[in-house]
Amino acid sequence: MKKTIVAAFLFLIFNSSFSQIKTVDVDKASVDLNTTFYTVEGTPFLNTKFVRLVEGSPYFRTEWCPGSVLLKNNKAAIPAKIKLDLFDNEVHYLDNNNNEIVLTAVVQKVMVNDLGTEYTFHHASTLYSGSVPPKTTWHLKLYEDSVTLYKYFEKRLVERKPYNSATYEQTIQTYDRYWVSCNGKQVLIKKLKDAPALFGDQKMALELFLKNEDDKSASMDDRMIAFIKHLNALLKK
Repeated sequence: MKKTIVAAFLFLIFNSSFSQIKTVDVDKASVDLNTTFYTVEGTPFLNTKFVRLVEGSPYFRTEWCPGSVLLKNNKAAIPAKIKLDLFDNEVHYLDNNNNEIVLTAVVQKVMVNDLGTEYTFHHASTLYSGSVPPKTTWHLKLYEDSVTLYKYFEKRLVERKPYNSATYEQTIQTYDRYWVSCNGKQVLIKKLKDAPALFGDQKMALELFLKNEDDKSASMDDRMIAFIKHLNALLKK
């Protein structure tokens, strides 16, 4: 009898909670996730995968950041507090009750504002027409021109069992990959020193640029941007 009463009580709580959720047709309207109970094709987030994580992060930024998403067919831009999961390639957001939600609607673009700097991520499916992307991934736009530069954050999970420990510890390692989009084609730049050979007639001029003007003390992002800027300048001559 007691078990029956408890089960009925839990059912009422569960049913009451989900009766407040409003489902929105994103093909017909722009939706503000801050004023609409979720879902916009979203599901509650349960952290069962990284319960033993000791180093690294699956996210672009671990903090919640202001941001927006552009849904399929440019139907709706949705502002929210978001996190971009680059391991499972998911967009997470907070509802009005600070519940963490995984957006399941098809997303083309994610904009994240971190301390005044806006980062724009494009879904690989919108970039790789006629070719096959490495995975269903998000690519950060670093520089846009005739040749556009993107950065892909490859996340790898490593599990190790410390000495005399009964459980494994998890580490997420991040590897930066750079892609360029040029004339409808996408090219992976594995190493900057090998990049000139990827651009045919500009090879010698680009090798001279790397020899004489590449600032090796700068970050790799800045070095890659300077290289692609120089390539675009050469193409416009």
